[in-house]
Amino acid sequence: MNRRTVVVEGPLAFRMRLVVAARNAEAGVQITTLPQLAARLAGGFVRPARSQDLDPAIRSALEAGGFINLESIRSLPGMTRSAAWTLTRLWNADFSLADRAHESARLQDLAMIEARVQENLPAGVLTSRDLRDAALRRVPHAPAVLGPVELDRVAQVAPVWRPLLAALARVVPLSWRNPGDAGVAWFAGEVRSDERPTPAAPEVVSCAAPRAEVVEALRWVRELIASGRARPDEIAVCATATADWDEHMLVLATDAGLPVHFSHGVPALASREGQACAALADVLRNGLSQDRVRRLFGHAAGRSRALEALPQTWSEGLGPGAALFELDQWRRALDDAHARKVDGVDMRPLVTPVLELLARGSAAAAEAGDRVLGAAARALWA
Repeated sequence: MNRRTVVVEGPLAFRMRLVVAARNAEAGVQITTLPQLAARLAGGFVRPARSQDLDPAIRSALEAGGFINLESIRSLPGMTRSAAWTLTRLWNADFSLADRAHESARLQDLAMIEARVQENLPAGVLTSRDLRDAALRRVPHAPAVLGPVELDRVAQVAPVWRPLLAALARVVPLSWRNPGDAGVAWFAGEVRSDERPTPAAPEVVSCAAPRAEVVEALRWVRELIASGRARPDEIAVCATATADWDEHMLVLATDAGLPVHFSHGVPALASREGQACAALADVLRNGLSQDRVRRLFGHAAGRSRALEALPQTWSEGLGPGAALFELDQWRRALDDAHARKVDGVDMRPLVTPVLELLARGSAAAAEAGDRVLGAAARALWA
């Protein structure tokens, strides 16, 4: 059996290429992304670092402190995610922090975080630059491990992977199918472009607002499917920038019963976990109020460490219009509510410690997220 490797870009392209391989009964083909290809060539139990690996490692690196430029902001909410985004961009650009750390205090801090992250990652888990270097050392094994390599509709290749592809071109057949408009002058392999079909004449529908546009798009989708003119996997609703339509598409597609796949992802606030994070941030930034606390506890009850045993009826006896903006006001209101309750269940031992934590504001963001959010929401909060 002749082995060959097809490289795709993104999870959607990965799943679609798997379906094509299954339908065509392709044997000996392995479908990967560029990080997976590098890990396959590096061998052993090596794999690329994912967000669930990077986030704890970066969090530990920030907690260690000792920074010049970032010391005052290292414990702020969202700092872990911001540092992960920055490091990922630098790694993908093949930017050596160790070589450039002397140029500024910010780069020196980032180099320190990078070094700590590399130490904190689990065994066999590598950042993209380390993974690329490990794969380069095993390029002579590429004919047996990878076979011919084809980049299939990969829009662009990050600079970090280009040296690996240049090295592969010297030992295995390397091709890039349909690179699109990406610059390919650096590419050492063969570039192949399929003949594109003649575009159909466009039909224009004018709408008054983004919501109306989404309604028309979903009508068009349903018509194509119901008439048999197209299968669901052949239909795409596109825009150069989707932000104006995302929220309407999420709501209307659900109401219409159409399982639309968002290839670019969905906003965190569209999920229950994102709403829980927003509710906690609202309380920490704007202070205690009955509406804010009720909203947060509605998400946290039964899902968080501190409020796992909190029943949905915890607020019985609290006056809906009561002005509860201070911790002492909450204590008195909970005492009065307990005195009026007939079931005798005391909510104060559960609720009061959480209110005391929330009253500390943004300074308690990390502890509050750990105690008041569920597992999935904690991953977003970090």
